[in-house]
Amino acid sequence: LLYTAQFIARKNHTFIIESLPEIVKAIPNVKLVLVGNGILLDEMKSLSSRLGVNRNVVFMGGRSDVEKFCQMADVYVSASFFEGLCISNLEAMACGLPLVLSDVRGQNDVCVDGRNGYLFRIGDKRKFVDSVISLCKDEGLRKQMSSTNLDDVKAFSLENSLNAMAKIYNQIFKGIGL
Repeated sequence: LLYTAQFIARKNHTFIIESLPEIVKAIPNVKLVLVGNGILLDEMKSLSSRLGVNRNVVFMGGRSDVEKFCQMADVYVSASFFEGLCISNLEAMACGLPLVLSDVRGQNDVCVDGRNGYLFRIGDKRKFVDSVISLCKDEGLRKQMSSTNLDDVKAFSLENSLNAMAKIYNQIFKGIGL
């Protein structure tokens, strides 16, 4: 499992780490790789120790080679309370990772539940855990969602983004008579 995010309250690492003991029961050798720095990093290290999952959690600190971690992971997770268009989700998609994301603006713009990953409501530990376990145990499902993400991420390419912005500007200019 991979989550790349600053260790700040909004990113909700607590939820993922608190869910991990249940995932470990089903998949004892699971690893959660957390990439990022922030004010809550030490607190999350302590939490993983208190919950007895510290051997399943790898804290990587801030990195500039996130794509390497995406290529090693099986599933990308995020429990963020809110997002814009989250670049880390797009990076994960571009590397073919299935997503398990909180169902919030920005994340539900890139993830369609059951198509390229799973969405869960904030605090819905059961849906999060079941989604992660399902993807970890079902290689065929992972491959299917991986292929879908490799296609879906193209919608967010620079070319497509520039074309979309050009259409918006053209509509504005037409509306003001330019």
